[in-house]
Amino acid sequence: MEKKIERRKSFRMPISTKAICRVNENTFEGTICDVSVTGLYMKALECPPTDAKCDIEIIFSGNHSCLRIEKIKGVVIRRDEHGVGIRFDDRLEWIALVPIYFHKMQNEVT
Repeated sequence: MEKKIERRKSFRMPISTKAICRVNENTFEGTICDVSVTGLYMKALECPPTDAKCDIEIIFSGNHSCLRIEKIKGVVIRRDEHGVGIRFDDRLEWIALVPIYFHKMQNEVT
């Protein structure tokens, strides 16, 4: 069995939240599965092409409000049958919100 080589340089945090990826006039909606300071993986039914430059919007939804993080620039670096991997042009400065949101969602399930 061949061992997979891990190329990621940043720790990825699991999360399940909505994302919108815009490439030119095309909009792709999906669910983020994991995110790091340098990128994310988004599951989607329709996906942008590899090497496409994009603008990403991450939406943290609560019971009574939502928070949108907009204008995240990136490029699609990987595409598979389930979704796309996107590398951010700049480090995600809002990464500290992810564990808080993850914890909130875990508490709502239990």
